[in-house]
Parts: sequence; C-alpha cells; structure tokens
Amino acid sequence: MRKVKAEKGMGEGFLQRFFLKNTILKIIAIVFAIALWFLVVGEKRAEVGFLIPLEFRNLPKDMIIVGEAVREVEIRLLASKKVLANLSPSQLTASIDLSTAKQGLNNRRIIHTDIKTPKGVEIIKVNPSSILVHVESVASKVVPVKVKISGSPASGFRVKGISVEPDAVVLFGTQVQLRDINEIYTAPMDITGIKTDKTKMLAVQLDNTEFKKAEPDVVRVKVSIKHLR
Repeated sequence: MRKVKAEKGMGEGFLQRFFLKNTILKIIAIVFAIALWFLVVGEKRAEVGFLIPLEFRNLPKDMIIVGEAVREVEIRLLASKKVLANLSPSQLTASIDLSTAKQGLNNRRIIHTDIKTPKGVEIIKVNPSSILVHVESVASKVVPVKVKISGSPASGFRVKGISVEPDAVVLFGTQVQLRDINEIYTAPMDITGIKTDKTKMLAVQLDNTEFKKAEPDVVRVKVSIKHLR
C-alpha cells in the first residue's frame, strides 16, 4: 500500500509540475503574441504620394533638349508609418539617362530604378510612366552684343558712347532657334544719376530663351558720359 501511495504521490507531483510548466509556457507564448501584435501594428504600412522634379543626365554634348519637356513626376510610395513620418521630398530624386538619345523625339520610360528612395520605401506607381524628349543637334552662330541701359545720367550730362568688349558672342542652340536671332542683349546697366564714365561686367541674357549657352557669357561694358556746356 505504501508503495502504491508513494507512486500516486509522485504521479500527482509530476502532473502539478507538468501543468505548472505548461502554464508558464502559455504565459510566455501569450506575452510573445501580444508583443508581436504591437510590433505588427506599429509597422503598419501606408501609402503616400509626392510630386518630385525630373532631371536629365548624360545628354551628349553636341545635343540639346528642345521645347518643354516634362520636368516633374508623381510617385506613389508604400512604407511603414515610422519611415513615412521621417520622409521628405528632398530624399527623393528622379532622373533619366539620355546618353543614347537620338535626334528627334525620344520616348523614354520612367522605371523604378530611375527613382532613388530611402531604405524601406517601395515605389508602387509612377505617373507619367513614359515621356517624350525632343533632342536636336547643337548649332552655333556669332551675333553682336547690345547693351540694355536703364535710367539717365545726372542733369547736365548725357551718354557720349557705349562700348562692349567683346562686341560679339557665339550662341549655341538649334538651327531653328538661331535662324532669326541677329543680336543678343546684356543684363540691364543702370546709369541713373552718373556724372562720369561707368564700366561694368555684365552677363549675356539667356533667360527665357532656349539657347544652350553663350561664349563668352560675360562682357565688359563701358558707358562714356559727356558734360553739356
């Protein structure tokens, strides 16, 4: 009998330890599940859109982009809320390689690898997905430089003469752009109230033009003043 009771006591002790151990494992499993749930909720992903500038790279030196090419693209991104909270448009760049561009219209697809994003951000949409880029060969033309004058000399003085050095520059653009161009102007030179000669370095104005460049792009301008007697 004692042996039976002893075995029974050992069996009960084993069962208690077994259930106690399982209870601890269950508690650990529940805590782990709760922690995992919070982790998943905390990393819940969201979608957001950005409008970012589009740049062109590796355009051959003897080519020029003509007309109004698309300069912005809309992208839709997917990332965790934590990543999106620290994301700014300055971290996103889009560029298209034009190293193989040919004269005329070039159809270029904008693919995900053309857009640089921070780690943990997935690109799900790009709009537009392709663009047309009109490229032409660069031509050149020598044109005289004219000076834009603003204001007037002091009372009793007048402009005697204006000299420009060099008096002509080489403009670079397409043949169509250069065809009707016979002169180019400098940035304005203010001579309000002056009584003596004035000399200034002025940039050749290419703003609001489609010219690629001018050589040189800065000229020396001298305005000579004469006193009226």
